[in-house]
Amino acid sequence: MKVFASLDVGTSKIVALIGELDSQKELHVMSKGEVPSRGVDRGSIIFLRDASHAIGEAIKEVYRKSAFDISDVILGISSSKMTSQNDTEGITLTSQSNEITEEHINKLLEAGRNKLKQEGYDILHIIPKRYKLDDAEGIINPLGLVGSKLSVDLHAIKVPTTVVLNMKRAVEEANIGVSDTVPSIIASAEAVLLEEEKEAGVLLIDIGAGLTDFILYRDGSPEVVGSVNLAGINITKDILQIMKLPFEDAERLKKEHGYAMAELIRNDEHISIYRRGEDKEITINKSEIASIIQARLEEIMERVVSKLEDANVSLDYANAGVVITGGTANLKGIKEFAEKYFSTSVRIGKPINIGSIDNSIKDPAYATAVGLLIHKVRNLDKQDFLVRSDNGIRRREGAFVNRIKKFFEDIKNML
Repeated sequence: MKVFASLDVGTSKIVALIGELDSQKELHVMSKGEVPSRGVDRGSIIFLRDASHAIGEAIKEVYRKSAFDISDVILGISSSKMTSQNDTEGITLTSQSNEITEEHINKLLEAGRNKLKQEGYDILHIIPKRYKLDDAEGIINPLGLVGSKLSVDLHAIKVPTTVVLNMKRAVEEANIGVSDTVPSIIASAEAVLLEEEKEAGVLLIDIGAGLTDFILYRDGSPEVVGSVNLAGINITKDILQIMKLPFEDAERLKKEHGYAMAELIRNDEHISIYRRGEDKEITINKSEIASIIQARLEEIMERVVSKLEDANVSLDYANAGVVITGGTANLKGIKEFAEKYFSTSVRIGKPINIGSIDNSIKDPAYATAVGLLIHKVRNLDKQDFLVRSDNGIRRREGAFVNRIKKFFEDIKNML
């Protein structure tokens, strides 16, 4: 049995989960801690003390509901400045008949990481997409093969260094360690996408409260990753300003009566509201609210498409259509809206292939928190050779090396 904890620090809420990997290698969420977010805005820490206190509360709640103690978490990271880059790196081996070893692959990937470094940014995630060995292309794992020239297509996801440092500091101020940092959109993809969708090509859009992250997969690997500085909170603020409502009332109106498209509302659907500073109720048609929501959703999607175009990526790559996740994916009619906007198939992405004693996590709003656990578990069994560290890349010490170390330590203790 192995136990892991994940932490998703968002603009509206902070979610901590504890997951258990059982003897059949099935992952189960054992407990959830959730509190309103404080000191955080659009992926950035804006008030350290408030953020760490809120994180501490979420950790205490998840611990209280579980029999497990946790010392560290897998932390999701997002930022409006998140970018991605594709590149190719290659090395020449010493002879025509060299067998590819872990050392060769490590050297190649480390060279690729060094090439992709950018001042002021951390490479939060680097993905080997496909290898090429001499004239053979499309190799998934070259280990043990023979050749003289090895190259790899890489996809790197970058986030401003200060965003990562400040988020980690907020967690550590809550007396909890950070075992790994993962881009939130990668985690969401792990939770809600099917492998066949990634292979066919799919666009995942995660609309949270403060940010809209997106990732487009092509041939099973990320082609472009990015973020838009507009999301669910902007919809709420639009309703607040136009309808002259307090924030809490605007948020409730959005969730209870909001639709993503005005044409989904009948002409006889009305609601009564109290505007700010007024004692008398007024009656409005629900289509008025839907029109406000639709206008903002269109702007969000336009920004996403614009960023795809800037990266010279076509929506034609998304043969499996579009998947929408995040808290705003619960908005009524958003599937129909996206189908009309993108002229393709759309589904709502909920966490899949995971058990839980709390069915509430099978909700788009928890895609990142659940996906962080799934990402951790899937990488336990991967022979991915490289482990990220604060100072770059280091080799993984395999089980055999650890046994040898333990053997000599035991002899030393006996003597």
